[in-house]
Amino acid sequence: MRRRPMLVVPAALAVLALLGLVATTRGSDSETVSAEEGVHYVTDFLKARTSGAMRLDTWNETLADVLPNVEYRRSDGVVHPLSDLAVVGTVTAVEKGRAFTIPGCVVTKPGALVGDCDAPGGTPAPFDAPNGLWWSIHATVTVERSIGSSQSPDQVKVALPLDDPAKFDLMAAGLKGLGRVVMFLKANSPLVEYEPSLYIVHRDGGYIATVAADGTLKLPMLESEQASEQLVQTPKLTDLESRGRAPLRTVDVATGHARAGSK
Repeated sequence: MRRRPMLVVPAALAVLALLGLVATTRGSDSETVSAEEGVHYVTDFLKARTSGAMRLDTWNETLADVLPNVEYRRSDGVVHPLSDLAVVGTVTAVEKGRAFTIPGCVVTKPGALVGDCDAPGGTPAPFDAPNGLWWSIHATVTVERSIGSSQSPDQVKVALPLDDPAKFDLMAAGLKGLGRVVMFLKANSPLVEYEPSLYIVHRDGGYIATVAADGTLKLPMLESEQASEQLVQTPKLTDLESRGRAPLRTVDVATGHARAGSK
């Protein structure tokens, strides 16, 4: 499948700035960040991204509908799942990813852009490059097992967004501080064309479920009402795993009807 270039809507940079998606400060945070501080930052940041941006793939009614054993047939006949891989694991390492720039667009001071900042896509650059407009970080997830598919890698590397390079330490501490999680991952995203082995999290990081000691699931990156609705059928990890063992089913997006299938 041919990849598309990394996509962004530069004309909406002013809107992104209002949403906190364009850097507002520079410099660096202290490298000593508590897990509690980090988790608070990660939760607020990813929740803002998930609720503030327009979404196209809102077909799932429950968390189980995002598992790889549920596929969706669009009106154009294309069939695909919302996630290619769902893994239970922990974030064990976080590293800097890339800065993304637009040639001819200059950041003169935090939040101030000069030049031609309308372009069809961003150019990946080293994380600390000047004139970065948005950034990525890479999280290594040590995998216990997968849910809803036969794939079960020992670890995966996941790209997540960052609105300000100065917040890297907070982001890293927060992702590791989440503890045991279920991540719903998509492969072959144009957002990580610079490193095709990377996954992204469904809905801009929104679909990261935390797992409590008793197996209870939470979706802290979603608004509370939406999170509750998503977890009605799968309040615990064992419930989600049970749904992951079900046969493949295909849902017609136009009608909502599902039928059994096989890979």
